[in-house]
Parts: sequence; structure tokens; C-alpha cells
Amino acid sequence: MKVSDYLPNLYKNNTDMLNIINSEETELETNLKLNIENKFIDTFAIKATEDGISKFEKIFKIEPNYYTETLEFRRQRVMNRLVSKIPYTERYLINKVNSMIGEGNWSYEINYNDYTLKLYSLIPGKNWYQELLNFLTETIPCNIDWNVILYSATWEIVRDSYKTWNDIKDMTWQEVMDGEWTIT
Repeated sequence: MKVSDYLPNLYKNNTDMLNIINSEETELETNLKLNIENKFIDTFAIKATEDGISKFEKIFKIEPNYYTETLEFRRQRVMNRLVSKIPYTERYLINKVNSMIGEGNWSYEINYNDYTLKLYSLIPGKNWYQELLNFLTETIPCNIDWNVILYSATWEIVRDSYKTWNDIKDMTWQEVMDGEWTIT
């Protein structure tokens, strides 16, 4: 589609008008193509732009915190909500929690006689803790009593993320623990 094709005959011989139209056509073509590509990408949560993720969040009634949540975290949260409707199995729980907080960063106990589940973890930041609680609430059957027990964190656990004491000397322990880390 070219804008110049729709010009009245009056402007077809005007050099200034043709130059303006040609520059506008290039910009229009680029923006239109980008807009169409973004709309297509936004239909897939894993690659969605900020605009697309916002639409998914409205669908799932998620209130994002733009100050503490990255776009990548928000994408992962939407993906988590999309697949949380799968029927619950123990294998599904293991695979999903592994993908959320990392394999080896958690353990669990199931007591089948008492219908209880205990999940022990050092969760990588408060955003993932809240997302884990949401996942468990949505996924685990209501007749199972579940609990998440957090490991106590020590300097040995977070030292790989903060190489020296100077890296965290001006931070509170809560600020340190809000970062991304794993059990060593």
C-alpha cells in the first residue's frame, strides 16, 4: 500500500509534496509492519511485548508491580497461569516447581494418610515466593493441607551472588534476600 497512489492529481506533479509523501510512506510502512509483528508476537505470552503481557495480566486479574517485577518475570508468571489449569499430579508439581525456583533448590514431603504436603525451599526472591504460593493455591486439591517452609538463609548461600562484603555493606538483609540466589 502506497500513500502516493491515493494522491489527488493536483499533487502528483508537485516535487515538494511528493518528497513529503515519500518520507511519510517509509515511516508508515516501517511502523505498520512493526505494529503488525508486535500484535502477532503478543498472542504468545513467552515472547509478548510489554503491551501484550499487560493484556494477559488483565485476563488473569494480575496487578503487576512495575517497580519490582521485570518484564521477564511477568512473562513467566503469565506462562505459569496459562499452564496451571493442567490436572494436578505429583510429577507435574515437581516439574513446575523445578522450573519456577530451580532443581535442587527445594524438597517436599507428602503424607498420603494425612493428606498433607510440606514444601521446603530457599526461594529466589519475594516475587517468586508469591508466585509459588499462587501456583500451589490454584493447583493443589482443596483436600490437601499444604505448607511452604523457607530455609533460613546464611552468608554461605548468598555469597556467590555478592562476591565481597563491600557489595552488600549498605544493604539490609531483606534487600539481600530479595535478590536472585540458589542453594550451594
